[in-house]
Amino acid sequence: MGRQLSGIWLFRRVAAVLFCVCAGIASAQTPPAYVFSSPLLPLLLQMPENSWLQANANLYSNVWTPLSLEPLDRGYPKQAWKIIVPWSGFGWDSNRGDLILYGGGHANYPGNDVYRWRSSTLQWERASLPSEIYLDPVAGYLTVDGVDNSPIASHTYDNSIFLPIADRYLTWGGATYNNGHFYERVSETDPTTIRPIGPYLFDPSRANGDQ
Repeated sequence: MGRQLSGIWLFRRVAAVLFCVCAGIASAQTPPAYVFSSPLLPLLLQMPENSWLQANANLYSNVWTPLSLEPLDRGYPKQAWKIIVPWSGFGWDSNRGDLILYGGGHANYPGNDVYRWRSSTLQWERASLPSEIYLDPVAGYLTVDGVDNSPIASHTYDNSIFLPIADRYLTWGGATYNNGHFYERVSETDPTTIRPIGPYLFDPSRANGDQ
């Protein structure tokens, strides 16, 4: 995909099945309204067999956090293309028909900004700005919000999922920025050691690309 990292590509043989399976519906259930109201469905139905469709109408790079608002990686800002490149996966918001993306981490990207691609508009959008970060001498890099309020950037691998009943995106994370550990905090019983924490939840209904 390169540094543009802009493509949502679907293959004709599996596109319609993928759309329904990812929406978390069984054949006996009524599909959610967005399946039929989305501009994606007509595009899928018009695709020739054995063909590919680029489904996004804008670029992922169009909605990246401005560099002036990025936390610094060892003194320098990094662009959000590194969220996808280093081992980050998606969660499928089956309540809205959105792909939710969060990641970065390890030696790649320090920001915990969240992005989503919306099948209802075919548009990428930013769902949150990143938190500022600081270096804790025991636990490594953490967000200034505190570990009870937001995660540090992390490789997500395939450790993310959407919980439709709770209406939350959930991630267990992976290799965190910039030490490659699991999510962690300073131990409450021994401030010289760490303990693992997580998972973290994101509420799509409160998404705001400017907050």
